[in-house]
Amino acid sequence: VTKAGETQKIMDAALEEADVIAMAEHMGTQCVSILRYRGRRLFDKETFFFQENASREEVMDSYLTQYYEHHRGEIPKNIVLEFAMPDPEMYEQLFTNFAGRRVHITVPQRGMLCQFVQLSRNNANEELAIRFNRTGREVQALEELGAVLGLPQPPQYIEAYDISNTNGVESVGSMVVFEDGRSKKNDYRRFKIKTVKGPDDYASMKEVLTRRFSRAIVEQSEGDSKTSFSKLPDIILMDGGRGQVNICLKVLKELNLHIPVAGMVKDDTHSTRGLYYNNVEMPISTRSEGFKLITRIQDEAHR
Repeated sequence: VTKAGETQKIMDAALEEADVIAMAEHMGTQCVSILRYRGRRLFDKETFFFQENASREEVMDSYLTQYYEHHRGEIPKNIVLEFAMPDPEMYEQLFTNFAGRRVHITVPQRGMLCQFVQLSRNNANEELAIRFNRTGREVQALEELGAVLGLPQPPQYIEAYDISNTNGVESVGSMVVFEDGRSKKNDYRRFKIKTVKGPDDYASMKEVLTRRFSRAIVEQSEGDSKTSFSKLPDIILMDGGRGQVNICLKVLKELNLHIPVAGMVKDDTHSTRGLYYNNVEMPISTRSEGFKLITRIQDEAHR
């Protein structure tokens, strides 16, 4: 009880008077969330939607300058941002001039304030989920996946591949598709390996990927969009690590296609451990929604 009380005091002091601002994005729509704390309590929350072909810094710049110019009398002492803006001193001076008193901008890297930033980001995710008829967890999972891999925006259309055989014969390749964080089973495909003899997973995977993406190129050149093959994924996930990823990258290079590729790395118990991307294994929290999404994708590829 004592520890909880002390924690509450820290939270109260940190947010006695502050706006906590974060953003999320889905399918070209950005949502900026602002949690307004006044008198050490959550006083109000608002969300604003944008559809701009711009970086998150440009979207945030547009929002901040317009919002606070029209709400000069409501500018708090502290503005807490999810990420750093170019020339933060300029923004502090601008908002200080608007408010007629000193305004501080904070970008927390750790500690209690980061939790409030996450609350604001979750609020943005939930509003996007409502707008696009999805769950907040799905939006958050894609956002986390994009952030871990450093992608310019969360991936919406994902394909994953695996190879299986029975005692070295009857090899098949699986292709599973996830769109907006949900499995799209009508677009799943199973490839019967035609050119490889014996249990050679690398050669079998090369055949599967070559067949799949060669067909995409043909269908796109002919203007044929009747099958799912004509659509290219935002990212390809391979069941495995470096070897499987390099096979995929080689096929894409031969076909002059540029698609991010990551490997779903497994531990000794054949469970998802993390992602292999750009020659580095990327750790990801097992409690995160992004990790849960990767696990679902890998389970589907195995199934």
